[in-house]
Amino acid sequence: MKADKTDKATRLLEGAYAIRTVADNIEYYRDFADIYDRDFADRMGYIYPAMLAQVYMQHRNTSDTPIADIGCGTGLVAEALHELDSTQSQPNKLEIDGVDISTEMLDAARQKSLYRTLHHADLTRDFSHLPDNFGAIVSAGTFTFGHLGPAILPELLSLGRSDTLYCIGVNSKHFIDQGFSQILDDMVDEKLISQPVTEIRKIFEPKTQDEKSHADDTATVLVYRQL
Repeated sequence: MKADKTDKATRLLEGAYAIRTVADNIEYYRDFADIYDRDFADRMGYIYPAMLAQVYMQHRNTSDTPIADIGCGTGLVAEALHELDSTQSQPNKLEIDGVDISTEMLDAARQKSLYRTLHHADLTRDFSHLPDNFGAIVSAGTFTFGHLGPAILPELLSLGRSDTLYCIGVNSKHFIDQGFSQILDDMVDEKLISQPVTEIRKIFEPKTQDEKSHADDTATVLVYRQL
């Protein structure tokens, strides 16, 4: 039974990696939303959201709010952010907005009451309806195969202001295959952002041998500020 559940979690991940279009994305997460936390995140040892939240906490200052959680899904990044903030000697009472293309995932996030507000948006199209005064932009799991590519990075600047903090996780293979480095170099040359700090981090921390099929998957985490 345990192996069957592990196989299911792996299939869910590989199905997400196989997405190719916006329509595929919407359809896939329509069926994924109700089981995402239990059958995928918990089963696979998905530490990506908590890791990304830690990166934000390491680099934040008091002005790095409100936060836009890009591709918020069921709210795992927001959960981790609130938990980490609560351990601080002076908690910031975080204000977080969630942004996602899937209404079903947003419904799951809404049930957790972690967000100031939630926004439905396709970031590959016009998203001018979103607020433009965020002090931080964070994302875990959305810059990957079949989801968002590097071209969206300059567009995300429309959500921030001068000195906005960006903590963006990118699947490491996707980072190389899609040429993220060139886009980032161009943004630095155009004096749009500070020189990014990059770090390779694990996405999964499997609990058993049976769950290690994706144990070597990593994210390239980008940290920079808007100029």
